[in-house]
Amino acid sequence: MSQLIFKNYGRNYQLRIQDAEDLKNIQVLDEAHWAATSVPIDSLNCDYVFLSYVDTDRNGRIITNEVREAQTWLFRFLTNRSHLSAGTDVLDLNDIDTSHPEGQKLRKVAELILTNLNSPGAGKISLAHVRDVQSIMANATNNGDGIIPPEAASDPDLAQFITSVIETVGSVLDASGKAGIGQEQLKIFFHERSEERRVGKECRSRWSPYH
Repeated sequence: MSQLIFKNYGRNYQLRIQDAEDLKNIQVLDEAHWAATSVPIDSLNCDYVFLSYVDTDRNGRIITNEVREAQTWLFRFLTNRSHLSAGTDVLDLNDIDTSHPEGQKLRKVAELILTNLNSPGAGKISLAHVRDVQSIMANATNNGDGIIPPEAASDPDLAQFITSVIETVGSVLDASGKAGIGQEQLKIFFHERSEERRVGKECRSRWSPYH
């Protein structure tokens, strides 16, 4: 643990945080030395999505323990922390700690995102990349939303079946904005087909010469 250095900020002495070593010191900093022990999210001039992740209990406020937990999580996933003070939203994939399963999974997810954005092997990922959900989903064969467009089917017959369902009962948009079908469309389709067969059977029975 590095030495705690305090600086006068607005007539109050607060812990100086200039690099990763300084940030690590919040784990031992007494709460009496914090500028605040709790703060409403909507009073902070910061990215709301980021703040919502720090606010683990989802009560609209961030407390000191949540800041400490966020720092612990961050340091667990980074081997190279020198870029933390660079003020960038770009992450070098080589900085991810892959010595544990969670880090390995994070690295694979980052690589998958870059691949889906047509940048395989890029080596670096930005916040804009991660939040480009539309493009990520558009290039993912299986995006896990439960909606299957015809082009996601590798079997031509299955793709034709999906197209037939769409033409019969309509479609819904998947996460990438493509038209496809889900469980509800299949249920309606098979119900309508069942009704057609029932009506057809009744008609044949009614007009049968042996009736």
